Parts: sequence; structure tokens; C-alpha cells
Amino acid sequence: MNIRAISKDEISSIKTLWENLSANHLSRSTHFRDHFSRFTFEKRMEGLKKRDRFIAYAAEDNGESVGYCIATVEWSCWGNRLSVRERTT
Repeated sequence: MNIRAISKDEISSIKTLWENLSANHLSRSTHFRDHFSRFTFEKRMEGLKKRDRFIAYAAEDNGESVGYCIATVEWSCWGNRLSVRERTT
């Protein structure tokens, strides 16, 4: 397994994992179903790409993305881990 930083231009490599996490939240949520049904990967990444302090890591196994972590830092607060996901089999 390899963990590497991914650039904003490479962020689409984690799209499937992000969508699976969102679908999992949608299926379990009782209060935010509408949010998860409308909040697409493209909308989320559009907002993230505008941030100055943004980092993402992808875990890969045999060339396949199996996990990721996205984090941001804002000057008005401490850092924020936004999303962590690993592939489930």
C-alpha cells in the first residue's frame, strides 16, 4: 500500500470513494437525507479547490484508490479534517 499527497488536479481519483461515503451517509441519515442527495462530488470539490490551505492524501493498493483523507486549515480556526474513507469489500 502507498499513501501519497494528491493535488487539486488529481482529486477526481478519489471520486468513487467519496460517492460511496456519501451514499452510506444518505442511507443512514435521518436528518440530512436531502443534503446528501443533492451534495455532489463536483459541488464539494468546487468549494474545496477555492481554499488556499487544502491537502488531500490517497491510499493506493496495486494502483487502485482504497482510501483518502482531505483536510483544510482556515485562518479563523484550527485545522479541520473533512473526510476520511476507506474502501469496504
